[in-house]
Amino acid sequence: MIPAQLLSLILTAGGHSVVSLSLKPAVSLDTAYPVLGDIAVISGGAGQGFTGGGGALGDDYMRLSEIPVGGPLLPGRTYRFGRAEVQYYLRQSGLEVPAIKWDGAPRVAISREQKELKKSRLQNRVRGAIASKFGIPLESLELSLAAPAEISVPGDEYDLDIQIEQPELHKSMSALVSISSAGRLIRKQRIKFTVSFWKLAMTAATDIRSNTEISDRLLARKTVDVLLARGEVASSLTELAGTRLVRPVRAGQPIALQDVEPVPAVIKSREVQVIYASGMIAIKMKGLALEDGIIGETVMVAIPTSDTPVTMKVTGEKQGRIENGV
Repeated sequence: MIPAQLLSLILTAGGHSVVSLSLKPAVSLDTAYPVLGDIAVISGGAGQGFTGGGGALGDDYMRLSEIPVGGPLLPGRTYRFGRAEVQYYLRQSGLEVPAIKWDGAPRVAISREQKELKKSRLQNRVRGAIASKFGIPLESLELSLAAPAEISVPGDEYDLDIQIEQPELHKSMSALVSISSAGRLIRKQRIKFTVSFWKLAMTAATDIRSNTEISDRLLARKTVDVLLARGEVASSLTELAGTRLVRPVRAGQPIALQDVEPVPAVIKSREVQVIYASGMIAIKMKGLALEDGIIGETVMVAIPTSDTPVTMKVTGEKQGRIENGV
């Protein structure tokens, strides 16, 4: 704070006015906390050789101009200060200023400047929020803001808080952006955007039909946008060992884990070994599976000794057991 005794010498000399203040009719500021020099023209009294920003008392002008006069100013509002309000803030700084000479407008209208936040800066902030929330490397993310994505911010003194609204990562997402300044919330604004998450994944090297057993000759490992897949993708051949596709996959598409299932021990329309057991007797025969089945399940099979299909419990790869005869 400027010493009151020093300013008293600046403001008055020999009982005469040294300083005159002329309020500007209107000002637009890029700060939340205005000072006297922002809202008024400061000049010396007659014959004192004091002019705003120069002259013999130029340093004193700088001290006067830095006296705070209110705040914080919020964007979107207009504040009107009269001479009485300015005198109040001068007194708050420890000054008694009866000798000030007033010129110009009786009051000043003060507004806070706003500008459009650069799109690139907003994108980077949203990317950072996504990477932090989902634990994803920042460099693997790409973002495209949906129009309109214009956000007005108050000059250079503001804070952005970005809350991603979805609990899981998706191709289309949204975020709630909170803009605050000087510790006060100014407004909230929702934005929408699309996300690309680039990652090495197993993809189809060619078009693959459903029920096809996965093998390395059908796959290629490439960097793809995994958000185009139907869920979590396979990143290695090991994850797909012993599986088959449950739906067709086009060439170049990533293989999602939900696109595959374990290869059944017994496969429809393929030959199986059937063991018929009754007491101490066990007979082996060949049969034809009429449906898929994994170990432990029961499936219908056709066997030579029966005109109608029978039920077999799958006990291993391409084999099963009939317990109760046919």
